Amino acid sequence: MSKQSLQADVVVVGSGAGGAAVAGRLGRAGKRVIVVEAGPLRFGTQGGHARNLDVSEAGMLAYANEVMKEWVFPCGSSVPVQGLPGFLVSHGAGGSFSLWCSNAPAPDISELPAWMDPADWADYLGQAAQVMHIDPDIAKDGVRAERILAATRAVVGELPAGREVQPMPIAARRVDGRLKYTSSDDLLAQAEGGVAPLLIVEHIVQQVLHRNGRASGVVAVPRDGGEPLVIEASAVVIASGTLASAQLIQASAIDAGPALGGNLLDHPIISTRVLLRPEILAGVPADDPVFSIWVPHSAAHPWQTEVFRFPQTPPAGTRDEDGADVTTFVAMDENPDNRLFFEPGVKDAFGLPQVRVQLRHSAADSHRISLAMAENYRVCAAVGDTLRGAGVMLYGAGGSAHLMGSCRMGPKDDGSSVVNAAGQLWAMDNLYVAGNAVLGTSNSSNPTFTLVAAALRTADRILTTL
Repeated sequence: MSKQSLQADVVVVGSGAGGAAVAGRLGRAGKRVIVVEAGPLRFGTQGGHARNLDVSEAGMLAYANEVMKEWVFPCGSSVPVQGLPGFLVSHGAGGSFSLWCSNAPAPDISELPAWMDPADWADYLGQAAQVMHIDPDIAKDGVRAERILAATRAVVGELPAGREVQPMPIAARRVDGRLKYTSSDDLLAQAEGGVAPLLIVEHIVQQVLHRNGRASGVVAVPRDGGEPLVIEASAVVIASGTLASAQLIQASAIDAGPALGGNLLDHPIISTRVLLRPEILAGVPADDPVFSIWVPHSAAHPWQTEVFRFPQTPPAGTRDEDGADVTTFVAMDENPDNRLFFEPGVKDAFGLPQVRVQLRHSAADSHRISLAMAENYRVCAAVGDTLRGAGVMLYGAGGSAHLMGSCRMGPKDDGSSVVNAAGQLWAMDNLYVAGNAVLGTSNSSNPTFTLVAAALRTADRILTTL
């Protein structure tokens, strides 16, 4: 079969948060970037957020319907990945970033690699906050927000300075008087004044081309059949999610060492939907703004709890705006044996090596989950009616949509990591990984903010090499 070909300075595999952050920054610097996405365009833009279709309170259910429609098992399979019953992905422009809840908590120092300079992290987190339009005040000052904040503070008690109960930072801003939630379209827009990245949709990258320790491009196959597309580039960035990034490296016969696929981390999640208490709902105006309250992670408090509106069906017989979700994310112990395994000779529906996953909780994990469950209930009882309209759920493995670590960052090439601090594979001069796959330090904060910071560092490293 004949092949079509294109050329670029950099080709990025995946249009989610990591891929879009890299592509937008490189485009701003004048580099020609091609982004390849397995799914279609959607929501009217190149990676726009589903919530922006209708940002009103009434639009929450429409958002929920889009989320439920777009979340699928990897490759659109009818069955989950073996060992990850709760793991869902989104194949479409913007990836999962187009569906996320926009909560953007700043990570605690204990959630970042201890071997990396904290000042460097602070710099890139500041840059990420700018390009993501993270606003620490957008979820404060509403009637419900103030009442929920006070009730939550009363039952959680004292926490370390700077990590007290507080309004959740949200990745959103006001444009023409209405909220606009951040997604890949915003990160790609970094390129304004430079060269806009070219987004190629509905193509599956099945191979990274390489020779003598250097990548030369990728081979992408149209999802509906047709000629393979070869994209030649001076650098390649794999940003296709925690599973697919490792699968693509394996499929390309790249020796990434024993850490490839290992060190998987998730956030065990306890989530409870409650009907808010009458004293919180009393006299709430029709235009009461969005609320999202945050109980932060810290070394002494290794989980975080959020009180916000998650896109799901409200309790029977109640209005959606009368409810809230109390969701607690719990940190897991780091364990190199929590990993994915490649099935020899078996390919998935995308033509990549089939995987199965081992993800186990340690005894310490289970104890931590039990303590976090207690906090979840205390907050539920403080803000909601636990006898009416409550539904408690412990998500299945992978259910956080925050699976991390298969291409873990590390300080040196000693077999315990796949990439260095800039996301560059140890064994390759110009092949990089961006996204959740590189995050291999125990954490419980939503990782999107952190992965965008890491991706911006990756883009800057690439710029020094082109």
